[in-house]
Amino acid sequence: MQVGWVKSDTKAIQAIHEQVITHNPRVSVSHSDLNTWNLHIKSVTEEDRGEYMCQLNTDPMKNQIA
Repeated sequence: MQVGWVKSDTKAIQAIHEQVITHNPRVSVSHSDLNTWNLHIKSVTEEDRGEYMCQLNTDPMKNQIA
């Protein structure tokens, strides 16, 4: 299973599993185990505002918006 993070309004991929995709150096990903994943954004700005979706590449795909 892999976890992906997407900024919902722009559909911009932030990270896939442990690999940060965005070129924003303020974005990082962490996990404490295989079931607990976190997207981190340091020094947030107005541009960071909005919903972020976590997706699991299961069949069927699962997602959660926060």
